[in-house]
Amino acid sequence: MKKIYSILVVAIMLLSFQSMAQVAAGINLGINKSTQDNSEALFGGELNFKYSFSDNVRAGANLGFYQKSDKASGITVSSNVLPFSVFGEYLFLEDDFKPYAGIHLGALQTTSKLGNFSASETYFSLTPTVGADYMVSDQLGINFNIKYGVAFYKNIVDETESFSTISPNLGVFFMF
Repeated sequence: MKKIYSILVVAIMLLSFQSMAQVAAGINLGINKSTQDNSEALFGGELNFKYSFSDNVRAGANLGFYQKSDKASGITVSSNVLPFSVFGEYLFLEDDFKPYAGIHLGALQTTSKLGNFSASETYFSLTPTVGADYMVSDQLGINFNIKYGVAFYKNIVDETESFSTISPNLGVFFMF
């Protein structure tokens, strides 16, 4: 009897832990813009996957794609940015409205094309994020976030330099 009781207690504890753990997948649309003067915004979006360890702490992975393309004198000029990262976030409230702050660590790949010529670079990136989730139902939510990305690279004389981007996004997510 004691053995059955012990198994029952462990099973209840595991079920309680599993009900606390949540997995979410989302899609956001937005812009990514360099903070340099006279830069133009690139339009696109991001896919993200999040795992909640508790009501206030979650981690996940993010993959985005932003692009801008123009045609002048028959020549196509385009730029795209591909951010991919892992992240951690802290949620400040446990209600339907959940503001949060987080940090993304990853890479930022940029590609520029001028006609048939193409150049691509990949940079290490560190991206503080603030945002909010609003739960529309038990499984469906709306997300707004703004990210300030800093990408690091070595210049021609091997000194570390950086550039920054800002990226507001709006989207939906589904919890399962």
